[in-house]
Amino acid sequence: PKGGPGMREMLFPTASVVGMGLDKDVALLTDGRFSGASRGCCLGHISPEAAEGGNIGLIRDGDIVDIDIPARTIDVRLS
Repeated sequence: PKGGPGMREMLFPTASVVGMGLDKDVALLTDGRFSGASRGCCLGHISPEAAEGGNIGLIRDGDIVDIDIPARTIDVRLS
C-alpha cells in the first residue's frame, strides 16, 4: 500500500459505527483491511487505493453509494 505504513486495519471505525448503533444502517467502504471482529456491511481491500488515484478517493460525505451484494456491484452518485 502507498497510503500509509502498511495496510490500515479498520477495527476502530467499525467499532465506532457499532457503538453508535448504526451497524444495521451504515456501510464502511475502505481501501484498508478488516479483522475478523468487524460487524455490519464492511467492504475492504478496494483497489486501486486512494493514494494510487483510485476512484474511492473521490467519494465525499453526502455522496450516495448503492451496494448490490448479489450482483457484486458498487455504484456511486457523487455530489
